[in-house]
Amino acid sequence: MWHQDLSDIMPMYFIESHNVDKSYVGCSSLSVKMYSNIEKILSVGKTLNILLFDPFPPTEYLENLAVYTKLHPKNEFFNINEGRQYEDRHLTELEFNPQNTLSIPESISKILKKR
Repeated sequence: MWHQDLSDIMPMYFIESHNVDKSYVGCSSLSVKMYSNIEKILSVGKTLNILLFDPFPPTEYLENLAVYTKLHPKNEFFNINEGRQYEDRHLTELEFNPQNTLSIPESISKILKKR
């Protein structure tokens, strides 16, 4: 797993693609260093998985998600797996660590790899 320093990226818009394997997120405030690293990795034919998160409570995100789900009720992404029960959930507390600024993305990545 490769890690890049955090960059203050601001997602601006989302565009669905006709290709089911791709979607586009338009962003601003991407650091030149991060952009150069992404460009370098893509130029050698590698693919990237990028995790974008907001270090603050996602109130705007949740409001936008509510609007999006109303406008796109048939989006397959929102199908809920009925086999999961509320009692089966496993919560993980994510806490910012100033000595390890990558602790939150590392924790999320570990959780996603287990699934």
